Amino acid sequence: MIMSKVAIIAVIVAKTRPEYAELGKRIRERRKALNLTQQDAADIAGAAHTFVRAAEQGKPTLQFDKLIDLMQALGLEFRLESGPNGLAIEDES
Repeated sequence: MIMSKVAIIAVIVAKTRPEYAELGKRIRERRKALNLTQQDAADIAGAAHTFVRAAEQGKPTLQFDKLIDLMQALGLEFRLESGPNGLAIEDES
């Protein structure tokens, strides 16, 4: 099957939602604020450094329990609330 350029772009956009990118950005900012390398964060969270890199890049197919472990290791909190928007990233500063 040959996909058109438009279809390929649509697939890429669907896999790179801005919420995932924002979550990755927050994880990266927190890690850097703690002066940790990706390997340091991975060691603390019990994950591979490639997982930390993928999380920071906003990969949408991360293993949820590992993501929570990474966030906890960095002192970040994950909260689940009902609402119409799916994933929402809030700034509490």
